[in-house]
Amino acid sequence: MQSTPSDLITLSGRSSDYVVQDIVNSHLSTPGKFIRPRIIELFGKVFEVDQEKLLLISRSAELIHTATLIHDDVVDEADLRRGQRTLHKKTSNSQAILAGDFLLAKVIGELVAAGEYEILKTISEALEDIVEGEFLQDQLKKKGTLNKEELKEVSRKKTGALLAWCCSSVARVSHSSEEIILKCHEFGEKIGVAFQMIDDNLDFSEISGKDMNKDLKDGLINFTTLNLLKNYPELFYIVHQMRGTPCDAVPWSENQIATAQRETSEEVEVILSEAKELFYDISNSASCSNILEVTKEVFQFIDQIKERTK
Repeated sequence: MQSTPSDLITLSGRSSDYVVQDIVNSHLSTPGKFIRPRIIELFGKVFEVDQEKLLLISRSAELIHTATLIHDDVVDEADLRRGQRTLHKKTSNSQAILAGDFLLAKVIGELVAAGEYEILKTISEALEDIVEGEFLQDQLKKKGTLNKEELKEVSRKKTGALLAWCCSSVARVSHSSEEIILKCHEFGEKIGVAFQMIDDNLDFSEISGKDMNKDLKDGLINFTTLNLLKNYPELFYIVHQMRGTPCDAVPWSENQIATAQRETSEEVEVILSEAKELFYDISNSASCSNILEVTKEVFQFIDQIKERTK
């Protein structure tokens, strides 16, 4: 897919005088990792989908992802995103929320204009899941004891829903069977959960460039913290006392947090292995003449996710 960051995120409104359009375009000048367009490109090769449709799906995914990040930053009162000031810090909470709404409106309009009503319907379902994931995560902030299934449910919805939509939408526009579409959806969910687990490990990493222990400071218990508490229950009360505070002093040793991170990494390995097995099932149904090379690219993509450090 021959697309550039500007193809995917540059906006134009019905009027050249749209102030919100200029605000959002300025904010989008610092793009993210473009994980979603890459996975869409790979599935486009699997199902031999034309470039115009892939660009539409990729653009929709990136605009929705950006809208949710803008809204998240307002909710979390975050100061920085990708090393830059968040939009609500540059403007105001109200303008940031409206900018996110503008992005969602653009996605709806562009999908309707393209006549892609089925993927518009499914993207609305993905958005419902994302919002539900945010609600569940907010509820977990108030809960004393958490379990891994609760964290996985949040990750499936908050992080996995859009990735699942990316994969399944490509299969859908290629008129694949419902069974294959569901497998593509599950593949995306697994990538999302693994991605979140890796993020949770990076929350304790000095080389990630992120604020250390940010989840705890925000009141969140993540996968790595949960493994830490499981292995070292003596830390339970003091860690829970840290939730929602700006405390930088930590009660665990380097060895203890390294053990927890290693356990999380092992769980990531399992989930990504399951994703690879799913992809074998998906590829077996594809008509792609170069499926072995595409499979190699997909597996390289999965390994790159596993090895990321920021």
